[in-house]
Amino acid sequence: MRSFRNHKKRVNAIEYRENELYSGGDDFVLRQFDVAAGEVVHSYANAHSDYIKCIRLLEENHILSAGYDGLVKLFDFRVHEQAAMEFVHG
Repeated sequence: MRSFRNHKKRVNAIEYRENELYSGGDDFVLRQFDVAAGEVVHSYANAHSDYIKCIRLLEENHILSAGYDGLVKLFDFRVHEQAAMEFVHG
């Protein structure tokens, strides 16, 4: 059993696949964890400008996130910069 306490506020969304855990929440941060090592692998500070409410893995290294800021964002964890694409959903 592992506990991750890396978010400063409530976590609203998680996805798990093959020893990797992805999380997003009220601190606007999107994180990728290595469950076996028990540590953060990647982190996007201010991935959204409001609460992250949903995340979904698409394929290896790609994740969609949606937040109260009215945006759906596509992130590629191989590139440690901003979102690769953004879509306005209102």
